Amino acid sequence: MYAESALPAGLFLPFVLVAQAGPPANAALGLGLLCVAIPFVILMVLTVGAVILRTACSVCGVEPPSFMSAVGIFFATGMAVGAADTGIGFAINLLMAEAGANGQLPWQITSLVVGLIASALISGFMYSTMISNCSFGKGIQIWLVEKLFYVLLAVVLGGLVLLALFAAGAL
Repeated sequence: MYAESALPAGLFLPFVLVAQAGPPANAALGLGLLCVAIPFVILMVLTVGAVILRTACSVCGVEPPSFMSAVGIFFATGMAVGAADTGIGFAINLLMAEAGANGQLPWQITSLVVGLIASALISGFMYSTMISNCSFGKGIQIWLVEKLFYVLLAVVLGGLVLLALFAAGAL
């Protein structure tokens, strides 16, 4: 029915809302939760990332930047690495399509390895330019220590979730 409609995709939603006499009853709650949850999650990610960056700098023997500088460095590095990883993913998919590959696992492993190398190099370069008295090698060392802290954080949070599920009788 909708596939044969002459309505462009952007005009489809208003017609659905009119057909059901307005938005669903819980739409306002969902929108309010979305408007509160997304900024909260962004602030939490930036805070945790900045704290881990400062801690990794201390562990590597580099003077850590101020907290707000660490937030900016974390954000800028994350954007640069994210853009590079997106480009790598597109390139690997194009190469996979050109090669007519049937199995995806080798290509996914290739994408992971190339993405990790690119992440280390980009982060090392950005840390060496944005953190005082930090060389490129120290920048890569900071990147590695950061990744170890993220793994440790994931293990601790996963353990807490499993403990909570076990205590609630869900396991």
